[in-house]
Amino acid sequence: MKQRLFIILLLSISHLVAQDKDSIIKHQFNAALEAQLNHKFVELADIQHPITLRFFRQRMGIEYEKLRKTYSAATLSKVIGINGNPKTSPLSDKDVFVNICNKAAELEPSFAGDKKYLPIFVHGIIHSERGDAFIIYEYAVREEAEESTIRFRQPGVSVFIKHNDEWLMKSSALSKTLPIVWKRELYRMNKKN
Repeated sequence: MKQRLFIILLLSISHLVAQDKDSIIKHQFNAALEAQLNHKFVELADIQHPITLRFFRQRMGIEYEKLRKTYSAATLSKVIGINGNPKTSPLSDKDVFVNICNKAAELEPSFAGDKKYLPIFVHGIIHSERGDAFIIYEYAVREEAEESTIRFRQPGVSVFIKHNDEWLMKSSALSKTLPIVWKRELYRMNKKN
């Protein structure tokens, strides 16, 4: 009987710990979302895992190198927000992230998302054996044209990982969005000339 009560108590405690961990992860997700939508990129960088910031720098460096085949370094620095290739910049990973995001927000304020898609519905968190936490969410989208309107639910996933006793974001959609912003701005610049 005592062993059975002990097992029930142990299961109850582990369930409470899992709930507490999930609430912390959801809090971090909401903080990241708020920072991103409000263009608070320093705060967003603080929620990013160091691996994510390093990946961001490398990804932006690759995009810079592709664009460098067509555009001058001076032109690209006007669009990107830092001088030269992000990959080789003397700035810290965090500063590269913040400067590039601030410049993109200046060029195209909706690049980091749009509050019209709120609220975001979190369906749950899946924990992997490696320790990653996958937040499964969706948001409502409404697309309109002159003669048509469609509504649908857009699913999404954000990944968090524990780092120094803190849950930090391991995934960043901005690394996919920024090259599009750069290309649109370069197109606008070329069109003016």
